Amino acid sequence: MKLLVILILLALLAIGVRLVAPRLGHSVAGGIVELEGRVSLADCPDTPNCHRDQFTISADPSLAISTLADIVSGQPGVKIITQGSDYLHATYSTRVMGFVDDVEFLLDTDGDAQTGSQPRVLVRSASRLGKSDLGANAKRVEALRRDSINRL
Repeated sequence: MKLLVILILLALLAIGVRLVAPRLGHSVAGGIVELEGRVSLADCPDTPNCHRDQFTISADPSLAISTLADIVSGQPGVKIITQGSDYLHATYSTRVMGFVDDVEFLLDTDGDAQTGSQPRVLVRSASRLGKSDLGANAKRVEALRRDSINRL
């Protein structure tokens, strides 16, 4: 009987966390900022629950953000928040607990010192809650890079 009561309490706690936790977090999207005189995405904080990277594109840059929006919107738990010609902000919600991560993309048609003048996409993925995400954001960014290789 005690075991049944404990299981019921744990189930109620899980449901409560599932309903309340996503509302506790607020957007951690940094938006478009200026870094070293260039338009960029915000740097990640000193916590491991954020990952920032870039990848070059060879397709028509004017189609990059809409192509990324197509890729992202086809994934479970995704909601497009903002989409412009050079910026995309989406949220990913986990299935079980409903935790929300913010993912941003910025098209940079000028390139940089590493890519030369080749256009690139900057991407930043960050968890709203906690300090560690067990590598989820880095894995997401890498998966997005893989999914977009043949399309960008």
